[in-house]
Formats: sequence, structure tokens, C-alpha cells
Amino acid sequence: TSGSTSIATISSSGEVYSVAAGAATISYTISNICGSSHATQTITVNPLPFAAAILGTDSLCPGLTSTFTDATAGGAWMSENTSIATVNSSGIVTSLTAGTVNILYIVTTTCGSDTAVFPFVVKDMTACPDAVEGIEHEGGSSLTVYPNPNEGNFTIAGNITGTGDLIFEVRDVLGRIVKIGTGSVINGKFEVPVQLDRALNDGYYYVRIFAGGVVLTRSFVVGR
Repeated sequence: TSGSTSIATISSSGEVYSVAAGAATISYTISNICGSSHATQTITVNPLPFAAAILGTDSLCPGLTSTFTDATAGGAWMSENTSIATVNSSGIVTSLTAGTVNILYIVTTTCGSDTAVFPFVVKDMTACPDAVEGIEHEGGSSLTVYPNPNEGNFTIAGNITGTGDLIFEVRDVLGRIVKIGTGSVINGKFEVPVQLDRALNDGYYYVRIFAGGVVLTRSFVVGR
């Protein structure tokens, strides 16, 4: 018999069935004309794993980070698509490219595992307030990237007052410089071909030029 059937029960053949987390005493009794004898065994029913709801922001612009939390300790974080967003062991989510991805928090015990799911959206750059599609400066300076989107080969072109050299840099959404180069401004115009390393991931990038005291920035998309 079981001393606590709300925790565990036992059949006549000795099969124990767990019901809920806790401890229960199982008794076995033998009786004859001389009396009876009892043997007992206390068993512990471990709780099922439980992952509480994930708390965090539901969307970010590319290149930004946010810390997600879960009230259940001891779980592991995972992103179902690391090309859209990553998450480290501390729950810090980094958005990379536009799309929707599930952020998971997985709690595992000897009784199995439970997973909390959080749908997370990385916004398109056009929906981000600080996205730079092109900056016009005084004097009519401008910068264009074409084609856009491209496969990593593109041209930066535009207008800057004067004549001279320009420097350009290309950065990814995390701000890392992936390309630096130079070009020339002739009669206020420039047109510079750029080829990125094909090992770079698809996604959003920024090109920034420096010339004649003017800084111009424009975003573009690499998609192969």
C-alpha cells in the first residue's frame, strides 16, 4: 500500500505509479496465523521540468542587443535561426538580419525537458528610426549605393563639393569594419567600385565615405 496516494500509488503486483512531486511511503505486509510483518520503502517523486515564460522585448533593429530573462533557473538559451538573431548563455539576444525567429529557453532534468518559446522579430532597416538610407548634406552632397540589394559587388557614387581623395569604409550591423578603400572626387563627383569578401554573411551593411570634411553614410543589403 501507499501511505500517500496523492504522491504515488502501487498495484497488487508491486508496480508503483508516480502521481505528483513529493515523498510517499510504500508498505508491504505479510500475514499468517502467527501474525504479520511489514516492510517499508520511502520513494521520492521528482517534479517535472518547467520553463517559465520568457521575458524580453519582442523586436529590435539589426545590430542591437537586449537581455532576455526567465524565472526558472538552470535552463539553456537557444536561437532557432542564428542567421537572424543569436542568444548567448546569459540570455543576451543580438539581432542580425530582418526576419522572425524563436528564442528558446530549455529546462532539463532527470525527468525530461520543458521549453519556453518566445517569437522575436528583427525589423527591416526601413522600419528603424535610426536607419540611414542616405544623408544629404549642405551643398548638395549625396551618396548612392547601386545595385541595392547586391551580391557583394557594388558601386558607391554621389556628389561632394570640390576635388580630391575620399576614403570609404564598410561596416556590418555590429559596427565591425569589413572593408576600407579609397577613391577620387573629380569635379564634385565620385564613382567607386567596391567588392566585398565573399565569405561575409548576407545581411545589412553600411558604407561611409569621408571627403572634403564631409561624411556620408548609406545602408545596403548583401544577398547572394
